Amino acid sequence: MRRLISSCVLSFSLILMLFAPAGCGSSGTTSDEDYTDPNWNPFDSGTQDLGNTDTAGVDAATDAPPDVPCVLPCGENCCGEGELCLEGNVCCKPNCDDKCVGGSDGCGNICTKVPECTGCCTDDKVCKPGTFNDFCGKAGLACQTCAAPLTCQGQICSNSPCTPQCDDKCAGAADGCGGLCAENKCTGCCQDQVTGPICLFGNTQDACGKDGAPCQVCSGGSLCAGGLCGCTPDCTGKCQGADNGCGSACTTSDCNGCCAADFSCQPGTSIAACGKVGGTCASCGPDQSCKERTCTDIPCEKQCTGKQCGDDGCGGTCGTCGANQKCMPDGTCCTPSCDGKCQSASDGCGGTCSNNAPCVGCCDAQGTCLAGTTNAACGLNGQTCAACVSPELCQNNTCQEPCVPDCTGKCPTGPDGCGGTCSPNPPCDGCCDVNGTCMGGTSAVACGKSGAACKVCIAGEQCLDQQCKTVCTPNCANKCPTASDGCGGTCSSNPACEGCCSNGFCMPGTWTDMCGKSGQDCKVCTTGQSCLNQVCTTTCTPNCTLKCNGESDGCGGFCPTCPSGYSCVSGVCEEDTTSDCASTPSSNHTPLAALLIVAGILISLGFRRRSKNL
Repeated sequence: MRRLISSCVLSFSLILMLFAPAGCGSSGTTSDEDYTDPNWNPFDSGTQDLGNTDTAGVDAATDAPPDVPCVLPCGENCCGEGELCLEGNVCCKPNCDDKCVGGSDGCGNICTKVPECTGCCTDDKVCKPGTFNDFCGKAGLACQTCAAPLTCQGQICSNSPCTPQCDDKCAGAADGCGGLCAENKCTGCCQDQVTGPICLFGNTQDACGKDGAPCQVCSGGSLCAGGLCGCTPDCTGKCQGADNGCGSACTTSDCNGCCAADFSCQPGTSIAACGKVGGTCASCGPDQSCKERTCTDIPCEKQCTGKQCGDDGCGGTCGTCGANQKCMPDGTCCTPSCDGKCQSASDGCGGTCSNNAPCVGCCDAQGTCLAGTTNAACGLNGQTCAACVSPELCQNNTCQEPCVPDCTGKCPTGPDGCGGTCSPNPPCDGCCDVNGTCMGGTSAVACGKSGAACKVCIAGEQCLDQQCKTVCTPNCANKCPTASDGCGGTCSSNPACEGCCSNGFCMPGTWTDMCGKSGQDCKVCTTGQSCLNQVCTTTCTPNCTLKCNGESDGCGGFCPTCPSGYSCVSGVCEEDTTSDCASTPSSNHTPLAALLIVAGILISLGFRRRSKNL
């Protein structure tokens, strides 16, 4: 009996071993290595740079000094005062004006000693006034950008209502609301400052001008009058307080008569203006006359003997002078003459020729305006005439030694060294520098042609064909033929895209979110679609859950029929009662397992027979 039980147990164990690896009805598991993500994109791996955003070297040229060659081989006195000679061939003058600490001095160094910045500092350490929307701030703090509706008011970004104030301001001055005044409303003169142009009165020696013109500095003893330099005060024969002809009052009196209330100098012998020399004019009563410069009741006798004009001594006149004439103190009429005279010359009638046009040549000792082109009287702009001493000659209104023109290598507009130009010279094939010298026009610091002004090519440019041009390398890697090559052209030489184009790049066209072919724009397949053969195609997933024996799978097909030994019960294939797990389709018998089962049965039968025989 024991042996019988043992044989049964052994047979049952072998049966369990047969079905243990795969399980009854199991189809096995799927390895992670076989899983494929349908949304996998090879361009997301970070191994390919599609943007071509190479920024190397952008900042390297920001503070590069200007490429100006040194005049001499670099030594102790190679460059000008305050200049540095960099790398033996470039002169550079450091400049830290309007810079913040840490800014570039333009010669590759950092500014450490700078004027105090009352405005704001930009990212590149430049001091701005701090009154504009793009650069708003104060006390040397970092500049802020006032975005609408904020405006820069009082060097602070504010959302308070602001009305631009441009009255009595120059064009380009801050309007108080972060912007600039567009019109010139300055009645005086405009002077440039760090914070922008400011409007001054225009009536001082160091700031003379009017109607918003740039302020001028009056020199050479000339005064500022009416916003113009070149006025010489004249108080001859005038009372203290009278206009000196230059916009101010006379500080002393030079009147031979009496001074009226309007500061005019009167003879002092008329009834309306009677007074002694240096005194104040008085108006005599109706029964008075002016005798001996005093209002008196004594009958008056007219004093007109030998007079053409002027006071008759009894409140009347001895006559009037003609137009443009002047009544002299002795009662004679005088006609002023200023033809050919300098502005400071006498007009012949006790006055000066202050209203004359400026003398183009020079002025002699008598104030006569001469041409200024002779050796005996040489000069210009109303200067005192000079006598040239041999070997000097009067050339271009200046005493100088004889000059030999030199136009070698110069442009037609360049100076000939003798006050003239090289206009007969042949045209310049290259470019002309600031000195009028004809350069080859192929250098980055002197680029140009056809005699135009030489240009200095900026960073990133080269002088090609005598023109400053930006150097650009086209990039068409993995791009469609119509995509930009990054240099203003297209990638037309690229082969046609067999997939689809996304932002100019050629994609495989087999992904659900980038589907297409023949270089068309990539499409995103909608829900229920898949990218099949590079075309978005509506797909259907068969569903046989709780279905069997030919029921519809929902996609036009049929669900499978239960295998032999199974019946379809409520949509599920269930094993018949007479069947066992070994007969199911999902059983994964192996030859070795079958042999083990047969061996177990035979051993069991052998033990049974033996037990019977015993």
